Amino acid sequence: MKRLSAMSDLWRGSVLFSWGCVATAVLRLMRASWHAREEPLDWAALLRWSLLVAPLAGVAAIIVGLAYPLFDRWLNSQPASGRDWASVTRCLALFVGINHANSRFHFATDAELAWTLALLSLALWWTFDRTTCGFVIASLAAAVAHVVAYYLVLRIVFSGTSLELSRLKAWFPFVAFSAGITIGSVGRQLAEPPQQREKLHKD
Repeated sequence: MKRLSAMSDLWRGSVLFSWGCVATAVLRLMRASWHAREEPLDWAALLRWSLLVAPLAGVAAIIVGLAYPLFDRWLNSQPASGRDWASVTRCLALFVGINHANSRFHFATDAELAWTLALLSLALWWTFDRTTCGFVIASLAAAVAHVVAYYLVLRIVFSGTSLELSRLKAWFPFVAFSAGITIGSVGRQLAEPPQQREKLHKD
């Protein structure tokens, strides 16, 4: 039984790591491609980013994705939208929409950008989670991710590039919060026993 549990955790961790790496790389490429309309795309910086940030995002996805179902069991909490892949897909679609709005819409001030993303992030949490532990885990993940992104990645890997450090504070915490909610929904669904998934699918 312990061996089966360990294999299940290893499988879930592998899926979460892959999901975190791929999703982060795709979203970063989308953002870079859009900004390439205003200035040339720095492929060297994009490669450095992929080699460091994508694996870090994968590790973060493992931690967050495994933490959600664990705390759900401890606190006996249930997400608002239930547990099925259709809900996960809708959550992912809204998360991509938040990134799309952040990348392509121009805001007059950083405060306007921050308030818009904050409302969208809360809407994501309210629609697909609505649990206290989900909010706390996503908030902690966003805080840690912001510190890592600002002091490690941007100061070391991207020092001297045209990235807007001042604007980072306005959008990154809320995007990271939304990512935490989305990864949590994936982790919850992966933690469901096969019999429970079949039952939910039939219902």
